[in-house]
Amino acid sequence: MGQALVKKFMKEGYDVVGTVVAGEHISTNPQNDRFEKKTVEFLSETEADKFIKEKTAACRKIHTAVLNVGGFCNGKDRGYIRCRYFKTNKLNFETAYHAAGTVFL
Repeated sequence: MGQALVKKFMKEGYDVVGTVVAGEHISTNPQNDRFEKKTVEFLSETEADKFIKEKTAACRKIHTAVLNVGGFCNGKDRGYIRCRYFKTNKLNFETAYHAAGTVFL
């Protein structure tokens, strides 16, 4: 869903900053002047706050913040699936919490 949103926003003329977690590989990387990919550790409230404040200062206004995290359970091993589920759940909740506090306040 994230990549589809990036393409949609760029098509509509918006500048887009896509964030990735260090060590994560994103299979497609839009080659476009309106796209910037940044590595941000959103599990750290300090890092999330710093990134959003820097982007707000540089852009002066954030029109939309899409706070979704990719990832889903895959694999055949039940322990692996459970581990991925908890990791994804932690990422979804904590990263949204850390980013939203700065974006909306």
